[in-house]
Amino acid sequence: NKDGGYDTYVVNIRKGQDFEGYFLELQNVSANIKQLEQTDKRLDIVRDYLSLSGGILFSYSPEDEHFCLFWQNYEQRVNLEDCRFDEWERKIIREGQVDEKDEVLFETFCNSVRTTEYEQTYTFRGSFLTWGKNMDTYRVKLVSRTYDGKKLVIGVWTVINEQSGNVVEDYVEGIYLDSMTKVMNKKGI
Repeated sequence: NKDGGYDTYVVNIRKGQDFEGYFLELQNVSANIKQLEQTDKRLDIVRDYLSLSGGILFSYSPEDEHFCLFWQNYEQRVNLEDCRFDEWERKIIREGQVDEKDEVLFETFCNSVRTTEYEQTYTFRGSFLTWGKNMDTYRVKLVSRTYDGKKLVIGVWTVINEQSGNVVEDYVEGIYLDSMTKVMNKKGI
């Protein structure tokens, strides 16, 4: 090209219908490739921010009621729950994974996930991340967004130290990563 670099083209070849020959079309896709590279760089930055949050993320699609609770660290993603939201809610209550004192608050949180249009934050005790073994205090922040014309509720789920009130930064990493190598352990895989 005029800058001394190379451009990337897609070549479309079609056989002619009205004559013996072919149509040849060149399409320069260099700009598209550059945009994808920039998007990949931004995505890497977002992944790094997510890994610093120390929290668990979730998404809920009202359209199909799909709920996913997951932990993301760089290229590693661990799905903790991946099901219909109402199934997850019933399981949590049935298995006693929410503190009895916070059941009403948990139900309010679940209704907010289904209907919210605004950013909201809830704090309650439960044992979702320890599979019923011990109760932790969770702070859950959620917000509704629209992507490609479809509503999606997204949020961050953090564990709070009950004495200090601070976020426990390495809680999830301690469960799913080997402490020395930072590679997913057996439970994470």
